[in-house]
Amino acid sequence: MNTRHAHDRATARIAGFFGVLLLLPAIAVGCSDQPLPTGLGESAIDVATLSAAHTLVPLQGALTGQADGASRPFTCEGPATSSNPIFLEGQISHLGQSTAEAGGCNTVTGFSFPTAFVTQVGSATIRAANGDLLYGDYVGSVNVNVACTALTELSLDMVITGGTGRFDGASGNATITGTQIPSACASDPNALSLTASLVGQISTVGSNKNH
Repeated sequence: MNTRHAHDRATARIAGFFGVLLLLPAIAVGCSDQPLPTGLGESAIDVATLSAAHTLVPLQGALTGQADGASRPFTCEGPATSSNPIFLEGQISHLGQSTAEAGGCNTVTGFSFPTAFVTQVGSATIRAANGDLLYGDYVGSVNVNVACTALTELSLDMVITGGTGRFDGASGNATITGTQIPSACASDPNALSLTASLVGQISTVGSNKNH
């Protein structure tokens, strides 16, 4: 197979990758009736303002899981397409052993063989060890290698928007980075393995009650 044919075949696979997006381990987003966020520009945390209003503590997590490559349940507008739902688990500080789902909408922003550049906007929900939930909205980039010569790479910025129980009224932010097997390169496209790490900060339990 010459280089041109390899390029053409890889390019033809791009559509299959657009729905696959890694997300932070230990997050559980769902398909809600609420519109997906349009970007951090509308909801970004001003760290200085946040710090003045709440006491912030470090938030860290290491998670693993998989994406369901056969499902694209999220409703998207315009040129965006639904990502695959992500199911993750792992340890997160202040939450303990957590489980999660995540997903949203992908928009292709560019292509330079063998990499497709995708922006994903979505929502996430983390279920802590005690059952309390932590909600977040995120936006970020996903670099998909369509030639199957490298893992998909993601970098997401998440804003914590609240939660239930001790996370009611919680705020903060986090950066999520990770890698995932591209759907067209996996032996089982219904179970695309991924790993991710989360680093950020969150308001301490109950600190929001004082303001």
